[in-house]
Formats: sequence, structure tokens, C-alpha cells
Amino acid sequence: MRLKITTPRSQYIQATSFAVLIILMGLLLAVDLRQMNLQHERLKRIVYVQNAKLELASGMRRVARERSLSLHRMLVLNDPFAIDEEWLQFNRFGSQFADKRAELLAMDLDAEERRILKEQGRLTGEAVEAQLEAAQHALDGQVEKANQILRERAMPIQNQVFGQLTQLNEYQLKLIDQAATDAELAYIRTRNITYLLGTLVILLGVYFAVFAIRRTATAERKLYDEMEKAQVTLESIGDGVITTDGAGVIEYLNLTAEQLSGWNNHTARGRHLNEVFRVIRESDRSQITDLGSREVRVGQPFYSTSDVLLLGKDGTEHAVEYTLAAVPNPDGTHSRLVLGFHDVSTMRKLSHQLSHQASHDVLTGLLNRRAFELHLEQAIESAHADHKQYALCYLDLDQFKIVNDTCGHLAGDELLKQIGHRFHGLIRHTDVLARLGGDEFGVLLEDCPEEKAMLIAQEFCNNLNEYRFAWKEKLFEVGVSVGLIFINRESGSMYDVLSRVDSACYVAKEQGRNRVHVYHQEDEVLSQRTSEMEWVHSIKDALKLDRFELYAQEIAPLIEGRETHFEILLRLRNEKDELISPHAFIPAAERYNLMPEVDQWVVRTAFGQFKTLLDESRSIVFSINLSGQSLCDDGFTDFLEAFLPTTGIRPEQVCFEITETAAISNLVQAMTLIDGLRQHGYLFALDDFGRGVSSFSYLKNLSIDYIKIDGSFIQDIKTDPLDRLLVGSIYDVAELLGIQTIAEFVEDDETIKLLREIGVDYAQGYGIARPAPLSLELIDSAMQKVIPE
Repeated sequence: MRLKITTPRSQYIQATSFAVLIILMGLLLAVDLRQMNLQHERLKRIVYVQNAKLELASGMRRVARERSLSLHRMLVLNDPFAIDEEWLQFNRFGSQFADKRAELLAMDLDAEERRILKEQGRLTGEAVEAQLEAAQHALDGQVEKANQILRERAMPIQNQVFGQLTQLNEYQLKLIDQAATDAELAYIRTRNITYLLGTLVILLGVYFAVFAIRRTATAERKLYDEMEKAQVTLESIGDGVITTDGAGVIEYLNLTAEQLSGWNNHTARGRHLNEVFRVIRESDRSQITDLGSREVRVGQPFYSTSDVLLLGKDGTEHAVEYTLAAVPNPDGTHSRLVLGFHDVSTMRKLSHQLSHQASHDVLTGLLNRRAFELHLEQAIESAHADHKQYALCYLDLDQFKIVNDTCGHLAGDELLKQIGHRFHGLIRHTDVLARLGGDEFGVLLEDCPEEKAMLIAQEFCNNLNEYRFAWKEKLFEVGVSVGLIFINRESGSMYDVLSRVDSACYVAKEQGRNRVHVYHQEDEVLSQRTSEMEWVHSIKDALKLDRFELYAQEIAPLIEGRETHFEILLRLRNEKDELISPHAFIPAAERYNLMPEVDQWVVRTAFGQFKTLLDESRSIVFSINLSGQSLCDDGFTDFLEAFLPTTGIRPEQVCFEITETAAISNLVQAMTLIDGLRQHGYLFALDDFGRGVSSFSYLKNLSIDYIKIDGSFIQDIKTDPLDRLLVGSIYDVAELLGIQTIAEFVEDDETIKLLREIGVDYAQGYGIARPAPLSLELIDSAMQKVIPE
């Protein structure tokens, strides 16, 4: 029977001490694990969300560029049908850009991101309006005018849009850096607290053990029991613990320390701490040899840095973090050292992975845009300070979209990986290659003369020109357009350089693709882009100051008994009291997305005047034009639904006109608006019919009352048998569908006679009446006029 010589008070103190010790260790472990998980999840969420934003911003940039290219193709095409098809493609790209921007706006954005997007939206509106004006001139055959608008207005604004998107990307990357820094600081604070608490637990354990030994100095068994308990406690914790004497000679290793170091307690005891706990710095693999001799003060533990590797006896390596603390003597000095450490290999590996993901493209393994821009900034600084010369290549793949659309995104991803590998084989080891987003790559050539840089840039084109991408028994040819700029002491900021090289790449695409264009300051294509906002201000002032005026042009019936129509036309009176034709300002209104406001003004003003112009004695229909932008504008649709029921005008006396191009481009919206208003009795006409290549196929999907035959078929109807045949065909289809026909650009009595022979219902043009201010006198004059047989 063992003699128990501990007093009840001693037993209580021991039991309480070890219970507190175990609770503290459990709390320490729980807090440590929870904080690690929180930091991991936070970093993972930040990387995911910001990557999503970067992809959307890059997608917006790509779609904007494709939209511009579509517009340029319109300028070089001669076939009107092909131009119409390209016009549809141009509008589809606009819709894609708006969708991506809306998706980005729907994400969780801060005030700065929304400010940038707001400025980008404003600039995009300006760019789109300039592009639309150029497109309208292209559709009208005014190619030189369209090119001038592109050079002087559209392209500079587009560059500003790209600059805003680049600024957005930079700000998002800054948010990633800031969040990562905050997470790292939080992790360091948590780690330090963990080490402090761990050290405190160890010190408490040692203190309690010493206290118990002193209390039971006369009882050897009690000392043995207390030592036994302390050892069990140290063996049960997840951290490695090594204790030494004051000279750094090892006295004890717990089980975790044995597992991590490869030494067992028996063979390690009596050896110096530096021999068993062999640690090196991960960054340069230099050995840390002063552990046993380090001056550690009581109450001031030493914490390791975050780049320490423990070299095991068996050759293994573990990333560790450790704490070195002194055990105090009664006189305040220390009699031994306690080293606590734990394995952070998994956490450090995750940290390295996150760091790699933050600077590399996940798909290709190349540097991403953020890392590339850091290299570019350093290159610009070096060029300014050390007069070194660099060359920057901006590469945009040609025909990549065909692969994506034909074979899917898996094929597109594989193509990007293969091309990234091919590009990497063409550069020097000192050069920097990155995927900037989408199908765009960047190459920074260090200390590269201009001739050599041009050869390397051309080699990118030549290499891809010989390359064929195979996917499921299909072969694709892929090219690349390269913009090249030289960076020297005169170069501007990173944003200036990127904007200019992007413009050079744009010109390479514009000039035929699969070629290199070198940026030069005097380059006319790049330097003559200036902004122009005069019409925007004039239109806004006219809306604000009520300077628009309504005109009307008679649409005469060619068949007896039909009602007379009037098309409502718009004029603008400027500050000099000059009357401006809509051909001058409507393209600007469309380009800057002002048409919904203009159309609302026309509808409100026209309906206000109809009340005084319509009565039971007059059989009249007024036609009001609606733009394609208004068709797609939810605010305009809401306006019509709220306004029309309040007018008191009979719906059958109002006809809304929509151009065939606008209807086909926005078919779903057009069908919805037409069906909704026709249910209330309003009439609809399809204007400029016949311009589209698929006019008849779309006609059966639209519930309309009138077709306005495009004037290009009417002007030469007297001398061109084909035009007469086409007009007759349109009339036959319309009659079959129960739709009445209106001929535009009717100039003389002979044309009227031919139209009557064909069976056309109405005629409009200078041969009928010229536009005049909307008034009661105009209507009375038209009602009394007789159209010659």
C-alpha cells in the first residue's frame, strides 16, 4: 500500500492546477484552429470574388474591342446586306457589354468601384454614341465621314474606357493586396497570442510542478507523481516541447518533438539544442545556430520568424514556428529554457498557393495582369532612372472566338494553354510573359534593341501562322495581332504605356490582323482621336429649355375611302434661332443614349397637340417614330404604360413607327411592346421595310398594321423593272398578311400612278407634301387636297 503524504490542500491545488492547464490547452487549440480556418476562408473568398470581378472587367474590355472591330468592318464592306449583318453583330456586342457591366454592378462593390464604373459608364455612353454615329454614316454610305468620326471621337473615348477598366482592375487588385495584408496581420496577431498563451500554459505547468515539488519536498512519491502528471500533459498536447538546462543541453523531448525532429528522448538527452532542433531559414537556407546561447529574459519569450524549416534527423523538412522561453528561479534568473514549436507546413503551403494564385493565371500558369503590371512599373522606373530600354508587346489572338463558339470553352481553354506554352518558348529567360485576361497576352522585353524587339514581335505572328489547333477532328487557324511600344526615359506612366500599346494592337487588328503595329507618337491613326460633345449639350439644352419643335408630313391614301395619315417629325431650334434637321442631331442622340428622353418629349408634346387637332369630323391617323433604344429601355416602356391611358386620345388614331432594323435587332422587346400596345387599340408600322436581308422571315412574327416600303425601292421604280417587281412582291406579301402598305420617297405623279397600279395603299414624299409645322391649317389643307389619278 502506497503512503499518501499530500495534504488535502496540496491535492486540491494540484487537481485545480492541472484542470486549468488542460482547459487552457484546449482553448488554445480551439482558438488556433478557428482562426486558421477563418483566415483561410476569407482569403479564398477574396481571391474568388476579385477574380470574378477581374474576369467581368476583362470581358467588358474584350467585347468593347470586338464592337469597335465590327464597326470598322462595316466601313470596309461594300455589300449592303453584309453591312446590315455586321450592324446586327455590332449591336449584339453592345448588349454583351451591357450584360457584363450589369453583372459586375450586381456584385458587392464599394464606393470607389462604383465611382469608376460610373465614370466608365459615362465614357462608354460617349464612345457608343460616337460609334453609332459612325455606323449610321456607314449605313448611309458616308464612309469617309464615318472614318473621321472614328478617328476624332470614338477611338479616344474608347481608350478612356479602357483606362477606366484598367483602373478598376488595379483598384480591385489593390483591394486583394489590402485584404491579404489585413488577413496576414490578423494571422500574425493570432499566432503571437497563441504562442504567448502556449508559453503561458507551459510556464504554468512548470510552475505548478515546481510548486507541488516544494510543497511535498519531504515526500519523494509526491514529487514522482507530479513529474508523471507533467510529462503526461506535455505528451498530450499537439505542440513539440523541448526543455534544456541553462547551457542549452537537452533534458526532455515530448512525443510531438520526437516525431518532428526524428530524435527520441533517450538519444537526444544530453545533446545541445542546436544539434537536435536543427532549423534553417526557408528564404536562403541559412542555419540558425544560436538557440541554446540566445539571451532570453524571464517573461519575455522569443518568437520565431515565419520562414523557418526544421530539418529532421531522417532528412525530412517541416515548416515550423517556435517559441523560446525561460523558466524562472526564485531569484529572478532562469535555470532552464523551454522550446515550444508546432508544424505549420499545411498552413504555409496554403499561404504559398494563395500567393501564387494572386500573381499567376490559373489556366495557363503564366503571370497574371497584376504581377505583369508590377514588372512593367519597375521597368518604367528603371528606364527613367537608369536609361535602360524595354519593349512591350500587347498580343491579342485573332479567330479565338471561333474556337470558343464552335467547340466550347474547354477547347478555348486548351488553346490558351497551348499558345501560352508556345509564346514562352519564343522569349528570353530575362523577359516577362503574362496572360492579361481573355485572349490577351503581354510580353516585356528587357534591354531589347528596337530591331530585335520587332523581330521577336513578328516571330509571335509567324509562329502562330504556322500553328494549327486540333480539337475533335477539327483544325483551326489562329493568328495574333501585336501592338509594340518602346519604353525609355521619355515614356509616361504605366497607364499611358498600356493605353498606347493597346491602341497599337487595335490598329494592327484594324489593318488586317496577324501583324505587328509599332506605336509612334506621330502616328496619324492614333494621334487624331479627339472628343466631341457639342450635340450632346445641344440636345440636353433643347430638352431642358423646350427648344424642340414638331413638324408633320402628309401620308396620302391612294385608295378612296382611306384615312389621311401624318408622320410626326422632329426639329431642333438652336441658340441662333436656326432650325436643325434631325439628320444632324439624331445620330448624336443615339450615340449617347439620349433617344429615350427625346422620344418621351415627342410623345408628351404630340399627344398634347392631338387634343386640339382631332375631332369626329376628321378621319386622321398620326404616326410617331420610336427609336431602337427606346424599345430596349424599361423606363420608356413604363412611361408609355403610365402616360397613354391619361391622354384621352382614341388609340386607333395613333400609329407608332419602328424601323425594320430596330425591330429585328431587338425582336423580343419589339414584339412585347407591339403586342402590349395593340391590345389597347394602338396601331403599328414597320418603317424602312426591305433593307434587311431577312425582312419577310421576320414579318410574320410582328403584329403590325402598316409596312412603309423603303424609299430606295421607290426612287427608281419608273425606270428599274427590278424595283417594280420588288415593290409588287412586298405588296403581295403584305396583302396576304392583311397589312397595308405605304410607299416612301414619292416624288412625282408618274410614280403615284405606278404605285396605284401595283395596289399600294398610301404614298409619302415631296410629291405629296413637304414637312411643315404641325398645325390645324396643315391638316385642313391636306384634307381638302385631291391626289391626281
